[in-house]
Amino acid sequence: MTSPSATATAGRRSSVWSLPWVPAAVLVMIGLRLIQLRLGGTPDEGGFLVLAGQWSSSGDSLYGNYWVDRPPLLMMLFQVADLFGGIPALRVIGIAISVATVLLLASTARRVLDDRAASVTAVVAAALLGGPLAGAASVNGELMALPFLALGLRTATEAVLSDEERTARLAALATGAAAVSALLVKQNMVDVVVFAAVFWIFAWRQRRVTWGQLVQRVGLAALGAGIAFGLVSLWAVAHGTSPADVYEATYPFRVKAARVIADNPSVAEASGQRLALLTLSVIGSGLPLAVGIFLIRGTWRTKDLAFAWAIVALLAWATFSIVAGGSYWLHYLVEAIPAVALAAGAVLFRSPVAIRRTVQLMAVAAVVSAVIAAFIPPGSPATQVGDALGRVKRPGDTVLVTFGDPEVLRASGMSSPYEYPWSLPARTLDPDMKDLRAVLAGPDAPTWVVVRGPQTQARLKLGGAWSLISERYRRVGTLCERFVYLRNNVDRAVPDAGDSC
Repeated sequence: MTSPSATATAGRRSSVWSLPWVPAAVLVMIGLRLIQLRLGGTPDEGGFLVLAGQWSSSGDSLYGNYWVDRPPLLMMLFQVADLFGGIPALRVIGIAISVATVLLLASTARRVLDDRAASVTAVVAAALLGGPLAGAASVNGELMALPFLALGLRTATEAVLSDEERTARLAALATGAAAVSALLVKQNMVDVVVFAAVFWIFAWRQRRVTWGQLVQRVGLAALGAGIAFGLVSLWAVAHGTSPADVYEATYPFRVKAARVIADNPSVAEASGQRLALLTLSVIGSGLPLAVGIFLIRGTWRTKDLAFAWAIVALLAWATFSIVAGGSYWLHYLVEAIPAVALAAGAVLFRSPVAIRRTVQLMAVAAVVSAVIAAFIPPGSPATQVGDALGRVKRPGDTVLVTFGDPEVLRASGMSSPYEYPWSLPARTLDPDMKDLRAVLAGPDAPTWVVVRGPQTQARLKLGGAWSLISERYRRVGTLCERFVYLRNNVDRAVPDAGDSC
């Protein structure tokens, strides 16, 4: 017989998650992300804005005059940000994306489980999206893909659970469109496909849908995927980007790049350092606790077995996707946020006390890390270098950054005659620096050259490009540990970043 005190305790625990946690979590998350409005652009943010701003059919590279290993829908979204003001607009878009993601994930948990599970899901998602520990501070490809991913999870569940056949069909159609949209933002985000496949097959095995309905759902999802792919491809082709070139950039290139990472000691060392940071961030965020509790307690005697194992599949894919690339950037963790948030909501039924304490820990970690990040000086070194160059440039000036740091292009307002603003594509597609040497020796040689320190200088010497820089340029300063060179036949004021570095 249950004692009155135990019954009262259980009632209090139930009432805790009956509070309006979803809107509260969204509001706190917005507040945490507002703190980050003052931050400057990251290399990817600045680079994508530069690419998106000049993307047209007049260029001779993948996206206008530049090449990057990303799908076209990401560039389309950055075109919107560029149109409305660049980095500030991007920060606002990041807030809107995060809000939509939290609401969609909470809606999915509510539809499959209950309101209490939706509350837990919302708090966990908001904590991971509001704080910097899961890499969601920068508006990168992973974050841009997140609302499509969350929408696809929501519609995939509706395609099975809806009592109205017409609604279920439309949901299946939307699932396919959302799945492909996520892939057209970040090429490894196949999470919707993984989730839908497991959830729908389990539902069929449980006789929640017939075989005919399952085949129909898959066909409609394929149709939705085709429509989404066709619309994005039309826009890309109109801007001079072919689907075949996009495929080459997003999949075969990644295989080549993985070999470059593995074969290059300095690149592998940098990747190892990022892996250490990523591991510390994962531990500090509380993410392993939520996942561990779910895997131990949430995959048996669950309220919805199909949903539980679909989440397991999501977690497995996200883990593989984060690790397989070998670069270990912190923002790769963003892909795991939907799976972790849904896992926390799904295990509430089995381990209410453990998950409540875990959620509290994750919320505190998000707030503390966001407050600490607020005291970090705004702007990356690339932003400071770009700003300094922008103050002394003249119309028609161009800049070449070796290698990476495309944010310098955005901050300076200058273009580059070299089509590879990122380091890994330059290493992979121009390994002997033939294209780089042609740019430096040609009539369109850049006005400015920025060299990222002694290691890059040594690499330029090995590739034969350093002799051209030595012959045609003079060093005019060091900004944020970057060596700045000016072409010999040009006179400009000396750039100065002050104490901003």
